[in-house]
Amino acid sequence: MADQVHHSRLHILFENEVGFVGKCPCCKEVRFGIGNVVSFMPEEGFIRLFRSLKKIDRQMERNLVEMPNGRKIMLRTPVDNFLLCLTPSEFKGVLELFSQAALKLRLLKPLEEVEKMN
Repeated sequence: MADQVHHSRLHILFENEVGFVGKCPCCKEVRFGIGNVVSFMPEEGFIRLFRSLKKIDRQMERNLVEMPNGRKIMLRTPVDNFLLCLTPSEFKGVLELFSQAALKLRLLKPLEEVEKMN
């Protein structure tokens, strides 16, 4: 794991009260932190995850689970038996976080193409 974590400065795409999304200038992976959980993946994986979150949002009531501390949305992770558990307002914050980061990734794409040509 340590060899996968680069020490270069992360380019922050967007951050809000629930976390941050950034892109590593070395490996070009998208990294995000929500609370005390950090993950990284290729840009395509991040976009797929964002699309999944939008589907969950469209069916919010269907995705709420009653927990001892209130109703939560359970998000699966790639790790078996490890889920993110968010209140509806936290989920909306994550959705905003990912939405703004995805928009910035789209806006940066033409600039990255120009950089590749130089």
